[in-house]
Amino acid sequence: CKTNLDASYACAGQTCVDPDVTNAGDWFCECVTPYHGKAVGKAATCERDECSEHGPTCLLEGQECVDTDFATDGTWLCRCVEPEEHGADVVGGAATCEKTEECIENGETCAAVGQVCHDEPTKEKDNWECRCVLPFHGDPTTMGPTVCSIDECAETCATCARLAMDEKGVCEEHGQECVDTDPVGLGNWECRCK
Repeated sequence: CKTNLDASYACAGQTCVDPDVTNAGDWFCECVTPYHGKAVGKAATCERDECSEHGPTCLLEGQECVDTDFATDGTWLCRCVEPEEHGADVVGGAATCEKTEECIENGETCAAVGQVCHDEPTKEKDNWECRCVLPFHGDPTTMGPTVCSIDECAETCATCARLAMDEKGVCEEHGQECVDTDPVGLGNWECRCK
């Protein structure tokens, strides 16, 4: 890239990478964080999933983050999750969600740990449960918080090895493998030589 002016101009505002200076034409442009994307021999199309940055705002409310347009900034929103689907989405902030039956009383127990309360609309008592919010996974627990886990090597999130679904992870980019040493905690994945 340093000696190829065409490559330098093509990648203006992006990072120019030439993996093998002895091999002509293998240079590529890569978007600068927080944007994602790369292209061989031309400027990359850069997109940004704002949920990788703003997702915790929604997660703390037991909601999911959705970026409706990766190509445009300011399009992320928080969305109510089941069973509170009849709430109002809010662009750039937490949604207004209506809780059902026992979740009115107990929903804070789940929300305090980033989970959502679910209560089947029945007359049965003590059947509410806490559920994980994506990208976390886990079985629901009745009448209390559950254990949620995330494979930060495979999923996409702010602390994950992959910031966008269509990209290779940080480790893969460098010919290494990603290992998530604690699937319940965040920010503890590491790259290891193969």
